[in-house]
Amino acid sequence: MRLKKYIKTLGYITAIFLFLGTVPSLYFFDKYNSEFSRQIERSQTEGLRQLAYSKRELGSVVAQIRSTVQLLGHGSILHQFIINESEVSQQQVEELWSAVAINQQIFSQLRFLDISGQEKVRINYFPKTRSAIPAKELQNKANRDYFKYAQSLPAEVIGSFGVDLEQEHGKIIQPYTPALRVITPVEFGGKRQGYLIANLDVWFMSSILNFSPSLELIPEFVDSNGYYIVGHDQSKTFGHLIQGRGEFNLPATHPDLWAEMVTKKVGSHYDGDTLFAFQALYLTKDKGRAPLYLLISIDQRYLQAEAKLLLKTVIHQASIVLLVLLLVAIPCGLMIMQMKKSSLESQLAKAALEGMSAVVITDKHNRIIKVNDEFSRISGYSALEVLGKSPSILGSGKHNQEFYLKMWSALKAEGVWEGEVENRRKDGSLLTEILRIQAVKNSRQQIQYYIASFVDISERKQLEKRLRYLSEKDSLTDCWNRRKFDVELKEQAQLTHRYPDTHLSCLAILDIDYFKRINDQRGHDVGDRVIRHVASILKSGSRDTDFVARTGGEEFAILMPHTTTVEAEVVLNRLRVAVSSYSECEVTISGGVTDIKEQAEEAYKRADVALYDSKSGGRNRISICYSHDDIA
Repeated sequence: MRLKKYIKTLGYITAIFLFLGTVPSLYFFDKYNSEFSRQIERSQTEGLRQLAYSKRELGSVVAQIRSTVQLLGHGSILHQFIINESEVSQQQVEELWSAVAINQQIFSQLRFLDISGQEKVRINYFPKTRSAIPAKELQNKANRDYFKYAQSLPAEVIGSFGVDLEQEHGKIIQPYTPALRVITPVEFGGKRQGYLIANLDVWFMSSILNFSPSLELIPEFVDSNGYYIVGHDQSKTFGHLIQGRGEFNLPATHPDLWAEMVTKKVGSHYDGDTLFAFQALYLTKDKGRAPLYLLISIDQRYLQAEAKLLLKTVIHQASIVLLVLLLVAIPCGLMIMQMKKSSLESQLAKAALEGMSAVVITDKHNRIIKVNDEFSRISGYSALEVLGKSPSILGSGKHNQEFYLKMWSALKAEGVWEGEVENRRKDGSLLTEILRIQAVKNSRQQIQYYIASFVDISERKQLEKRLRYLSEKDSLTDCWNRRKFDVELKEQAQLTHRYPDTHLSCLAILDIDYFKRINDQRGHDVGDRVIRHVASILKSGSRDTDFVARTGGEEFAILMPHTTTVEAEVVLNRLRVAVSSYSECEVTISGGVTDIKEQAEEAYKRADVALYDSKSGGRNRISICYSHDDIA
């Protein structure tokens, strides 16, 4: 009789379990398929977002390139050289161009060709070494395609001419060095005098794209004919220039993708094996020229790996649900057999309370009636200390009243709220958590309880803050780095644009004089100590509101808000004198200062021109280059 009772009870439990488990099984199967589709969509979105970021980063560089080429092409120093080709005027052009190449690190070559295609001046800056080419080694480029393209350019137009490999005397330089040429005619006196040609360092431009949260999202460069210029696999690049690589061409390997790239300019394409995201990029304002393309390729292995993680998560969730259903089915079977009531809500609450998340259950008046052990471990409060109290005892004061009004509004309207909250533990330390609050309603849709669960992500948030801080600091000097400086400079320019009558701000660029001589004569260890010494003086001698950054090898920049150029000059001269007191070796600095107006790039160029004036005027001095407004 007892055996029969056990068998019947087991039968009821099995039937209830199978009945309850059918719908969740179908749900999780559909959830997996839906989530995998959404994963594809998320990957597309991430790829396009990364391309938009890369385009913005490259866009700022491209704007800098266009502005620099225009300034150099219209510069009085170049015009004076064309009028009077002397060693002095040529040296002045070479010094100016060398300073531009070193400071901006974008150009691998700068040169001027006369109207016959003969090189008159050329500066090489690769690999990261500057050299002015002697007159006897200058070449005639009249037979090169880019010179013929230069001849077709109208006045005042800046054009770009494809991607090519650097050559010397008709031979390709080893290792392969790709270059993208930006060209503008040089005209004055009512006639065309020649052409300024700037070779862009493609490797440097591609390094801008390497800042990505995932290696899968680092873009590649593809030219207008579908050949890889910069790619993850270097053996597939320059198929149009290097023999044996012609097969690595998008029109041949992925014709459907290429058709979309040419037509749409920006978008994504999934061929069932690889997910692509693409973005057209124009380096000049001449949209008639064929563009370059940024291309992100996410292959099937990455998508399958994501699918496996998703499947593992779904199986884990399904297992938990089926286990909970089994726990529900057992008391239900016993209830049928033994005619005893069993509370399904208490069984579910028990399963939740024994989980890995911290759980808080409150009544409809938001008074705590139950917490689990994980809550006590994370918060430091025991169950007895919080029972009957409001969860607001964990409040940190970091969120305003509007935040909580929106939370309660969502709970009332949707019955659930989820988000990131910063609370405070019993010991006073901050607690960052992912919090989910679920409203439990009765049959009349009246709220009876609130179930809140959260996980502690404090360590992860601290790590994120630390990594963000380190990414903005220069490791040698602990000054801010170039990336952070660019952001702050743009912000100051935006403030000036927003408050033109009240916001004053200055930019100074400082450079250690004869630093290469120090490195060559005293060694790099002494050079590093000199850089650290100068950085220390700039940081300690600047005001609390000033922003000190190391923007290059021996170059520093200081942003000085709420400061006139006269006040800035006084501060900079004080710093210059302090630097010269270095006892280990003779060290001086030269600087240029300007006022910041609406365009950050223009302010940087003016400060750079002022720095050049200080260098040309004998060094160890501070020069000012005013904006047009100040001059007026």
